[in-house]
Amino acid sequence: MAVGGDARCLGSPQTDEMKIFRCPEKARAGAYNYLGIVPSSLSHLSFPQQAAYTNLAHIHTRFKCGFQDRSRHINHVRSVAMPSKQPPSFGSQAYWNDRFASNTDPFEWLEAPNALDPHIADSLKATLTPQPELLHIGCGTSLLSYHLRSHVDNPMQIHNLDYSDVAIEVGKIREQEIYQGPKANVACMRWDAADLLDYKSLMRACKRATYSVIVDKSTSDSIACADDVLVPLPYPLAVRSYDSLDLDSTKSSERVHPLVVMTVNLALMTKPGARWIALSYSNDRFYFLDSSAMDVIPQGVAFPHPGDLWHIVEKREIENVEGHVQNEKRDDAVTHRPKVCNFVYILERTHLPLFVRGEHV
Repeated sequence: MAVGGDARCLGSPQTDEMKIFRCPEKARAGAYNYLGIVPSSLSHLSFPQQAAYTNLAHIHTRFKCGFQDRSRHINHVRSVAMPSKQPPSFGSQAYWNDRFASNTDPFEWLEAPNALDPHIADSLKATLTPQPELLHIGCGTSLLSYHLRSHVDNPMQIHNLDYSDVAIEVGKIREQEIYQGPKANVACMRWDAADLLDYKSLMRACKRATYSVIVDKSTSDSIACADDVLVPLPYPLAVRSYDSLDLDSTKSSERVHPLVVMTVNLALMTKPGARWIALSYSNDRFYFLDSSAMDVIPQGVAFPHPGDLWHIVEKREIENVEGHVQNEKRDDAVTHRPKVCNFVYILERTHLPLFVRGEHV
């Protein structure tokens, strides 16, 4: 069966069939099963990219995509294409703990650890902060954590965060094995387990308005696959310091897209002008930062708009050269392989301050 699609369609709003796969990982296994595609012919691609080249035109139901109804569409795909196997729960801490406990080997999402080097170097040069601090979100077991040490004078400038406390312990041990001999006296990076979707968890692990650079190697992709977050209203983070905190236990709540929640939470931890370097397989991962984007936040909901806190200064397409090199060594029958591309986003923190409601009380 032919493999169709373009890498630019991954997460793109251009076609109805592809729009539901802002998180193609959730439908990958079922889509292969439903369409009768043998995934071995796509094994040179990364896990999320394999789904991008699956011809989904055979799924006859047409879908419309939006932030609020994303979960409903995914559930429909599950019922159509995944009758026997549930997708990974990327929003579950237990899933990530089990994954890293079962395999502690280094694992890289999308690209090699040095893929973001030029962007990290440029962002560090742009900051006026002496010894700027880097926040590496969703570090997992990637070797990027250790590679980041080459960008700073002091390893303590690097703060690695992950939802999985197992991954954090693995990272600490590996750093000691790499850099610390029996008589060594070498500083270590900082490591903490934290939930990026819980501002209180972030505040326990991080200092506010501290970081000059955020490094994100496909973590936003995983976060986008989580369920919508039930947030209290008004949201405890606000752009005005004098906004009061409603202590009424009967206050309302609303579900908000997880990537929107993470974007606002991270704004609390970063300096004005900070850069967020994100590697993603999606060509519209941060489209909700556009002021024209609809349904980012339910109407009338007291929640900061992420577009007021971050804006995209650069978006660059990068080709996965490693995948093509591996291609030449394979002896399968595929006559044409589509171009494999990922995207680097550079987001910049605006100067609009963010506060915790009621702190002045």
